[in-house]
Order: sequence, then C-alpha cells, then structure tokens
Amino acid sequence: MKVKKIFIIILSAAVFFYSLEVYCTKWSSSDNLPQELFLMQIYDEVLGAYDQNLFWRLEGVYPQFEEEEYKIVCLSDSVSVMYGGHREYPKMLEKLLIKGFPKKTFKVFNAGVPGYSSYQGYRYLKDELMKYKPDFVSINFGPNDHSKALNGLEDKDQIWRRSYLDKCLGWSNFYQCYSKFLLKVKKRIYGNPKRLRRHRVSKDNFKDNLINIVKICRDNKSKAILLTSPYLNRGQDWVEIHDDYNSIIRTVASECNVILVDLAPFFSNKEHLFIDPKHDYVHINLIGSEIIAKELFNAVKNDIR
Repeated sequence: MKVKKIFIIILSAAVFFYSLEVYCTKWSSSDNLPQELFLMQIYDEVLGAYDQNLFWRLEGVYPQFEEEEYKIVCLSDSVSVMYGGHREYPKMLEKLLIKGFPKKTFKVFNAGVPGYSSYQGYRYLKDELMKYKPDFVSINFGPNDHSKALNGLEDKDQIWRRSYLDKCLGWSNFYQCYSKFLLKVKKRIYGNPKRLRRHRVSKDNFKDNLINIVKICRDNKSKAILLTSPYLNRGQDWVEIHDDYNSIIRTVASECNVILVDLAPFFSNKEHLFIDPKHDYVHINLIGSEIIAKELFNAVKNDIR
C-alpha cells in the first residue's frame, strides 16, 4: 500500500510538471538562447544578433577594406544608421572624399550600432576594428551612455553567465519562463522612477572609455575625431545630463589634443534637422546627416596626403 502511494505521488508530480512544460511552451525559447534572458535588452528587444562580448551586433556588417584604400571608421550608435545605405552620414562622407580627392581611393565603414554606448564602442574598436588599421576613427556616443540601466548594472558589469541551474535546467520550458519572469521583476524594480537612477555608463567611465578609444587610435597610428552628440533642446528632463556628457567629450578632446567636431550647439535649436522633432530629440534627418558628413570632411581633409 505504501509503495502504491509513493507511485501515485511520483506519477502525479510527473503529470503536473509535464503539464507545466506544455503550458509554458508558447512563452519559452526552443533553444534557450542567451539573448532571451539577457539583461541588456533595449525596449524589450535585442537590437541585432546576440554577441557575448558586445551584447548584440548587426548581423553581416563587417569592414571590407582594401589595403591601398584610405580607411575611415565611424564609431557610433543609431545616429549613423537611421536610414541605411547611401543616406547615412558615413556614406555621404565617403562621397565627399572621393569627389574632393579624385586621385585617391576611400572607404568609410559605418560602425554604428543602435543602442551602443561608449563601452561597447570601445570593445568593438579594440577587439575587432583596429586590426584593419584605419587612418581615421570618428567617435560619436552619449545618449545611450546616460540612459537608465534597466537592471541596476552599468554596461561594464553586464555579462551573461550560465549558472549551474541554467546548464541543468536550460532545456525546461518552465525554467525559461521562470527566468524571464525574474528579468521582468528586475526591470520593474530598477525602472521605478523613485529609485536612484543609475546610468548605463557613469560620467567617470564615459570619460575613461573615450580616453581609451583615443589611446587605441594613437597606439595604432590612427587619428581620432571626437563628435559631441547632437540633440534638440525642448527642455526635456535629460538635457542637463546630456550636456554634462557632451562637456566630457570636449574635455577629453582638449586634454588628449584630438580633433573635436562640436555638433551639439549647432543642432540644439534647429528642429528642421531632426526626423521627428515633436517626439524624437536625438535622431537627425537627411539634412542633418549631410551637415555631419561635411563637418567630418572639413576635419579630415587637411590630413589627407
């Protein structure tokens, strides 16, 4: 009789957990990819393919430089990739260079990735892009750096680690749903407006990242160009912190003696340079992209031989 009770208990538990597995199927990931659980999702989606070092990356986007070409890398966030193709400011810059120096060959690589902060830009340049030995590297970050860390961790502290439970129960639909539930709880806790705001990249780390990017460029005989981050000033609550980060860019340019293209003051009161000036105060339109391309052209033309 005792054995029968134990059997019934085990069978009932098996049926219960099997039912949970079936029920949770529609909310789980079939292969439990790490990006499904990763804490650095932006607006509830991973912006590109998951990458262990960079968090995410645009798929199939790699430099295609030829040895004899004059190489320029535009290291940036979504500001340089809003339109795609020939309508991005890096491609506009390439056209200006070809027209201005017809006897030389140029290739400008758009290294902008939506959602990237200076931390990811630093890693991207250091681990991948610098091996192509670019002649110039333009650096344009800011808005993502001072955006709120959704789970209370700065970018430099974000890493996806497979725990023992992940390894043992990663196959389970129920466990995947449980992990996603914990992620939502963390986002709700750290997304609470009353909670102390922590930025994805602190001011000190933002400065360090920029200095490290400039140093990598110098060590590899590449010239760095720092750009302040353009924005439309409509009195929004983040203007003050945005100005602080732009001030850091100016400071690094001065201290490290590198070229500065100070875009922010020019764009701040010109709504006709933005895609959606009523709702989006960061992303520039085609006219704005042309202006950035021309400013970059003027910044590099005297160094081209």
